[in-house]
Amino acid sequence: MNHDMNLDQGSGLSRRDQQAQLTRQAVVDAFLELARESNAVTISIPAVAERAAVSVRTIYRYFPSKDALQTAAAMSYSERARTSHDIAEVDRTSLRRYLHALWADFATDIAAVAAEHASPAGRQLRATRLHEARATVARGAPHLDPEETDLVIAVIS
Repeated sequence: MNHDMNLDQGSGLSRRDQQAQLTRQAVVDAFLELARESNAVTISIPAVAERAAVSVRTIYRYFPSKDALQTAAAMSYSERARTSHDIAEVDRTSLRRYLHALWADFATDIAAVAAEHASPAGRQLRATRLHEARATVARGAPHLDPEETDLVIAVIS
């Protein structure tokens, strides 16, 4: 696992805040790696700490519970799915390519999806974001019919 990311000097964050972001991301990445190897529900915080090369105490500094860590892992997938492809450029002729790209992203992030399904916050999030997702897709691609919109939502939700 490589966490030697460059700290962005132009981000406006202090070096300490940048390091905190990197540590937090290392913990999420470690959780997702373990989730790819086993069930997200059975992953222990000590196992995540070992994989991330941090202490258990460090994990609890960033995530007050395992549910919070699972939710962060799930959100990492959702955020990547929303930002990796521009829905505004999708029309009926490109919908197939768009869905294929989203599905490929989904397949590579299956551990994050599993984490979302395993966490109470993730389950609640899925239940409440359908309306928001429909509105987002409708704004970005108003020319899609309801069935096409539902296909997009099924993949990004």
